[in-house]
Amino acid sequence: MAQSFVSRLVDLTIANGATASNAISGFKDARAIGIFAPAALLSSLTYVVQVEPTPTGTPFRTLQSGGADISIAASKGIIITDNAFNRIRVLASAAVTAAKTFQSTKRWEG
Repeated sequence: MAQSFVSRLVDLTIANGATASNAISGFKDARAIGIFAPAALLSSLTYVVQVEPTPTGTPFRTLQSGGADISIAASKGIIITDNAFNRIRVLASAAVTAAKTFQSTKRWEG
């Protein structure tokens, strides 16, 4: 029986004055991906998870579940299973006034 492990991925950071975080990859072996929001998020903004479906530079698309956008609120976390995409990022509905850093992890088996 395989063991399950959790590893940190690169942080997703939205820079001051930007709307999109850096995009990360490196989770093809993941059984689940976790994204954890900082406490200091403006409640007037919405933060959604976006994915890039292919490694060829296709546009990012907002991830949905059950027809609703996957968003993340201050001090909350989300878990994504069945990751059928190449890269992931966080997108704010407007430019942030200070950098926002979201921690990310993956669960994998070995």
